[in-house]
Amino acid sequence: MPNEDAHALIGQRVRECRRYRGLTLQQLADRAGLSKGFLSLVENGKRRLDNIGHITAIADALEVSPTELTGQPYPPMDPTQSQAHASLTAIRLALMDVSCGDPFEQTTPRPLPLLRDAVTEANQLYHACDYATLGSRLPRLIRELHAAIDQSIGAERAEAIRLAIHAYHPACTLLLKYLGVPDLAWIAVTHVERLVRQLDDPLYHALHAHARAHVLLSAGAHEARQKALVFARQAADELAPHTANPDALALLGELNLLAATTLSTLRNPQDAADHLAIATDIATHTGETTSLYLNFGPTNVGIHRVSTAVELRDGGKAVEIAQRERADLFAIPSINSVGRQATYFADLGRGLAQMGRRDQEALRALRTAERLAPQRIRTNPMVREVVAHMLRRARREAGGRELRGMAYRMGIAGRRSDLF
Repeated sequence: MPNEDAHALIGQRVRECRRYRGLTLQQLADRAGLSKGFLSLVENGKRRLDNIGHITAIADALEVSPTELTGQPYPPMDPTQSQAHASLTAIRLALMDVSCGDPFEQTTPRPLPLLRDAVTEANQLYHACDYATLGSRLPRLIRELHAAIDQSIGAERAEAIRLAIHAYHPACTLLLKYLGVPDLAWIAVTHVERLVRQLDDPLYHALHAHARAHVLLSAGAHEARQKALVFARQAADELAPHTANPDALALLGELNLLAATTLSTLRNPQDAADHLAIATDIATHTGETTSLYLNFGPTNVGIHRVSTAVELRDGGKAVEIAQRERADLFAIPSINSVGRQATYFADLGRGLAQMGRRDQEALRALRTAERLAPQRIRTNPMVREVVAHMLRRARREAGGRELRGMAYRMGIAGRRSDLF
């Protein structure tokens, strides 16, 4: 299939894939369960395709990966992003190395207390969206942790296994997810599965299910999202009897948030609202936590309420919730808040864009998200689609300079014809 230009809107890729498959618009509409008129607007750049559910329905109908339509992974546009993507080769080799159980070179691990500190720092870097630094450190950390497991016995070995699981999730799996390589994230998840089998601990089995569901959700296909929902719900059911453990209670809240997110992409608002309600109730008991490096609490619930409304294309509700949650969002510790704040402003911008005639407000929110976490926001396919669509309208307007700049940094506009 011909590779699409990085400047293309998702709709242009839909047209290319449809023609490659030899389908008419009506045939694609019938297969995807969408209207012919809607798809025509999408293909002609007159309607945004910034909804995961619609993208995956079209991808399934065209028998392609959703990333074929979103264009991921995107070519990096600045040195920091380049460094993050440059680390993928080393991470891939480390994952392959520990898979075969026969390291390419002998690894001498640091003592467990130092490895514990390194795992904590890796997860802090993830939450701070410093993907370049995190990516450069993960290969050594992965190898050292597996070496520590091989060279330890008893309680020390069990601790090394737990540390390795925490290095993989969230730091490694979600880094790879945000860099647009879910296949590598899935390899990391298979390592987590092998590790949790060595622990008789329902908490870590549920954590593995959380990682697996996250990666399946990022893969995008309808079947994968259905599986993600099953894993999240099953893990929640199995974890429920163990919630006297504060970490288990917080993880149960995260699993309900993940189920709500998945249901919103499956266009099931009522069930999504039910899971959000459960998570809200759990958050009243946990408060803000850093359990299992997932950082569950009222703030995370509020952010998921915004993102769920955006995914259900209720921009007005998303903006209303976002404005109500903003004060609490900025009360959390800064080391953990960067990724959350960036997500908040990105979803606020998307919600404003959905409302129409609020592009300037949407742009301000998206620019704030970009300043907070450029390595995450510039590779977010939904944000890129919104920016690309807004760029078409603003290309010849005097007020479009800020938008053109953001589009350029995202790799959406790089040719003279795109900028003027």
